[in-house]
Amino acid sequence: MHDESIERRLSAAFHAEADGLPFTITAAELERRLALRRRSFAGRRLTLLLAAAVGISLFGAGGALNGWFNATLPTQTQTAVTTSESPGPSDAVAMELPSLDELIAADPATVVLAQAHGPTDVFGGIPETDLTYPLVSLGSLDNPGTYTLTAACLLGPTLDFLFPPHVAGGIPRVSIPCDGRPHDAEVEVSQPQDAGMTAHAGTAWRFVIRGTAPAPAAQPIGVIPTSSEAQQELVRWDAAPLEPGAQAWGSGGLVIQQVGTVPPREGYYARLRCAAGAPIRLIFGDVMRGAIVPRTESVLACDPQRIRDVTLLAAQPAGSQVYLAAPADQPVSLLVTSPTPPVSLAQDVPGWRISGGIGPDLAFDTQPISFGGAGVGEDHVQVVLACTGTAPIEVIVEDGKQIGTHTQKFEATCTPEGGATSEIFLVTEGGVGVRYVAPKGTWTALSILVPSN
Repeated sequence: MHDESIERRLSAAFHAEADGLPFTITAAELERRLALRRRSFAGRRLTLLLAAAVGISLFGAGGALNGWFNATLPTQTQTAVTTSESPGPSDAVAMELPSLDELIAADPATVVLAQAHGPTDVFGGIPETDLTYPLVSLGSLDNPGTYTLTAACLLGPTLDFLFPPHVAGGIPRVSIPCDGRPHDAEVEVSQPQDAGMTAHAGTAWRFVIRGTAPAPAAQPIGVIPTSSEAQQELVRWDAAPLEPGAQAWGSGGLVIQQVGTVPPREGYYARLRCAAGAPIRLIFGDVMRGAIVPRTESVLACDPQRIRDVTLLAAQPAGSQVYLAAPADQPVSLLVTSPTPPVSLAQDVPGWRISGGIGPDLAFDTQPISFGGAGVGEDHVQVVLACTGTAPIEVIVEDGKQIGTHTQKFEATCTPEGGATSEIFLVTEGGVGVRYVAPKGTWTALSILVPSN
């Protein structure tokens, strides 16, 4: 399970830090960014997926980043940090980020973690949502050591790293300016620390963390333990290599395979363990024009003795496909979850069985929902809508010799905690269609039931 204590500490640290930040974006800067976005896909909305697996586990990453922040920590932490920037004019802004593979290629054998999120250039785009406060927990760094970090970002003011210290003191913070140029740091960490990262909506970034660690011993990795009831399992891959015939990925001898799909959610948790061997990659993305296009791609070193955890409280308004990239013979275990939704499909109604349904889904914008094809061969159906919110939702039930020629309706009562309303309708035997409008920020789950006998 994810570490809720780390999440609470990081959330408190992020919010406390944000409260003291000044608003420094000028009107001229806003106009410049708006012009760039208008040129990008005709003004398509941009957004932040935020480190889908930015720290997937990242024991090394978490620690390294923690140390990076540590310039303001008390001396008890015994962490040293030095930073530098790539040469060039201080006011120059690079128009394109380096690719993830370009950063890794500098010294691939020392990479502990590398991660890329968002487009390469300033004309790319990421869908935006204002429902969540982006937060990524990188977990805890338990192994002290020296790390070298490189980070660069675009399409935002800064890339911010924070962690709540294990000792008394202020909240450490470092901000990387999003000027497209790589910024470097060398960090030495001597005790366990928690780590986290946040960015403004629409930011794209790349970072690599390098270090040295003892080679892990070969041993079976096992499966990831079952989630608690508070978490809904979305994707699971249990202690196996990728399937034979998986396509090649990159130039490092990896193959890639889709292992599942995540629905639209406000945030995700991932747990991953891999056998000793080359680093593997966890990718959230989609297929475009026949090619896999990553939204967030994370590279992490493998240690079969450790389960890597990441908390990703950043929304995927359209959901995402989930991929693993690994050497063909390297076993991997993965579990992706999200908090269990407050509503669910109606599957345990005495005397009825589910014929079809949709959800549970979170509406990131007010949107129409429709479902058809259920109830074929039945002369009456029961329609159930479970929903959150404070306003009722009108549900339209359509049937007839041509679906839609006859309509009936009812009003579903929604509650903040989630409530369900059901109605029974006499219909033709050609099936029914059901539609409604889900208000922004609400959860809905639509079930169409038919008699079970």
